[in-house]
Amino acid sequence: MKKTYIFIACLLVVVNVYAQTSSKDKLAVEGEVVFVSKLPKPNEIDYPNCNYSAIVKLNSKDENTRVNVIFQGIVNKQKVATANFKIGDKLKLNLLPFNKTKAEVRQTQLVDEVDDFDMKVYYALEAKKIKQFSSKKTTATITTTKEKVAAISTLEKDRKAVRIRKKKIKSEIQRIEKLLQAHGNSWEQWEKDIQDFKAEYAKATEAKASKWIGNSFFSAGNAYAEQNEGNFVEAMTRFNTYLKQYNIDLIVIRIPFKGEVAGDFFSDKLSDGIVNPYAMKVTLDLLKNGIEVHDILPKLIEEREKHPLLFWYNDFEETHPAEATSWIVAKELKEILARYTEYDEVAKITTSLKDTVGVRNGKSYRWPKGNRAFSSSTMIPFKTVLDSTKNVVSIHYDTNTSPFLFIGNSFLAYPSIIRGGSIPHYFIHETGIQPDVYYRSGGVGLGRLIYKKGLSFLENRRAIVYVALPQSFQGTVPVIPLEASISQKRFQEKEIVTLQKDTWDAYVEFPPEVKPGIPFRIQENGYISVVGKNGIKSDGGDMVITIPEIKNMTKDTLLKVKFEFRSVGFGHVVVTYAGEEKRFLRSANVKDGYFETVYFNVKKNIDPQKLIVSFKSIKKKQLIKKINISVLSSK
Repeated sequence: MKKTYIFIACLLVVVNVYAQTSSKDKLAVEGEVVFVSKLPKPNEIDYPNCNYSAIVKLNSKDENTRVNVIFQGIVNKQKVATANFKIGDKLKLNLLPFNKTKAEVRQTQLVDEVDDFDMKVYYALEAKKIKQFSSKKTTATITTTKEKVAAISTLEKDRKAVRIRKKKIKSEIQRIEKLLQAHGNSWEQWEKDIQDFKAEYAKATEAKASKWIGNSFFSAGNAYAEQNEGNFVEAMTRFNTYLKQYNIDLIVIRIPFKGEVAGDFFSDKLSDGIVNPYAMKVTLDLLKNGIEVHDILPKLIEEREKHPLLFWYNDFEETHPAEATSWIVAKELKEILARYTEYDEVAKITTSLKDTVGVRNGKSYRWPKGNRAFSSSTMIPFKTVLDSTKNVVSIHYDTNTSPFLFIGNSFLAYPSIIRGGSIPHYFIHETGIQPDVYYRSGGVGLGRLIYKKGLSFLENRRAIVYVALPQSFQGTVPVIPLEASISQKRFQEKEIVTLQKDTWDAYVEFPPEVKPGIPFRIQENGYISVVGKNGIKSDGGDMVITIPEIKNMTKDTLLKVKFEFRSVGFGHVVVTYAGEEKRFLRSANVKDGYFETVYFNVKKNIDPQKLIVSFKSIKKKQLIKKINISVLSSK
């Protein structure tokens, strides 16, 4: 049955009491919304709360002062008033730097489509829609960009760890390829070979079949993602390349679907225990791209009858891991990270354990019926980790205090990161080491989020452990900008054409007329102008650039497009190549500069090679002096 949600639209002011801090950090301003990330419908998200990011142009003495603002969007599965802000809305705001908010705020699921990674991020403590700005503009000094970090300290390469890492990757490639050989070296054949299993397992899932096997409880349930195709390999490869510049290892551990662990208990038509071949395919692709992936599934299958609950099989709809799985992952990470010299060098703490109840999602469970060893009237406990003062061990959220950083969403945080039971907590108990933790409920595109944190967050890191949720390997996730992985050490640049006064006509096609009064023009000085419409934000249409032949292309060849403007003024520019879009916002502040650069992976099978440059929401004349197009090739 479709649920009906109440949209709280009657509130004029929304105050978030969970983010309050000292008044000196607050900023009272007015501004106009110029960009909004698309907030999903409440019934489309898996978590009760979801925030969204926007760009707000402040009403200040500095023209076009823009900041990235995080607004509350969905609270307890209902949209709140601030969810309805749209481009053009004028707002009265009370802002707080996002990094000053409490951990609960930073960890809330966030829809973030703002691609300006240098913009300062604020959180809206209060937000009120107004009809017009007050006559007096803000005169306060407003920080609009993050502090630039040109370079960071990095750890020297750990030669022993490099050898172990390479050996592990090679071994895993061989293991998966051997499994694939049993299915004719064909992923399609592998899928065909398990169709009988899938049919039988589907019936068990529909019936919500469950059973005790010895002293371990299992049920059928979700074993596959809704879609197979995705860009996770590209996202992780780009993230890995970015981290390698700073001698940081990326280690990925995917928590499987609970049906992958127990599937063969509900059908005997599975020969090798692999329920989800596509996850194996993505794992192999990641490994072949030099990314260390640890498949925890074999260990979970080996251990599954040694624990009463690996997942919350007693709750058919619940997909998160129970205590036992989080312990197994923590112990695996202990073995992995022990290769590094920092593992022995960092300070250790002493911890203890006690039983508690109450899972992260607020639920409390009783043992399933059918086993005398586990009374159905007894609550299911899990271990919580305590420090030397017998308090729950604190987690170092969003800090840089450790060479080891754990990143992930709620699958990192079960059974309850608040109560002291989670993968990081159990790792702390196993090793005495307190890693830094970047935890975002419902977070996807973790590589992009880490990139957005800035270089200082990576200083002196040794390894980043990404605990991925089951469906991470499928679907589309946000990626870090291509330029983040580009360095002069890795690439050499060769210019293929400069478009300017004498060459526009040879390579650029202009539409005869976009809209009345908004044509492209080539001025006498040779600049291309795209003219706004009497101060009204207007779309300026497209110009098409034919790229000269690119020779000696490889899969690593990159296309670099550098614009040199000779104007300031707000405008939204979209550059499209082979169906891929890159966007940037033009500023009315001369301090933001005249140069904009975008990068693409070169596509071989496109003839002719073309770029489409689209101008959106132009308010003032845009002047382009030249466009440099070059290719970057691996050295």
